[in-house]
Amino acid sequence: MQSAKYCLKRNEEATGRLKKGQRWFVLNKALGLTIAEIAKLDGAKTKNVQHKVKLVADQIKAGKLTLLDPTPEEVEKAIERLKKKKERDIAYVKKNKSKKAEYDRKRYLLS
Repeated sequence: MQSAKYCLKRNEEATGRLKKGQRWFVLNKALGLTIAEIAKLDGAKTKNVQHKVKLVADQIKAGKLTLLDPTPEEVEKAIERLKKKKERDIAYVKKNKSKKAEYDRKRYLLS
């Protein structure tokens, strides 16, 4: 664990700070730490770490980040997963905006 922290610190000094998901991806794929170890190291939930590692892997395969040389099939699959994620995120925001508007309407009518 200490060597992983040391490697990350040296990398940050040389290249700048990585985003959390990218850092977790590097810890998992390059340094071989498990998802549970990464979560414990950063004080995050295992589920969140696993999601971010998969998301960064998809971004890399889709060509949005460059660290690997994926096959064309992997690129297509990654692009589809990212499109689905974006659609889910948009639907979630729309759903919550309407819920918030309804809540505000009720709250201000009762005031």
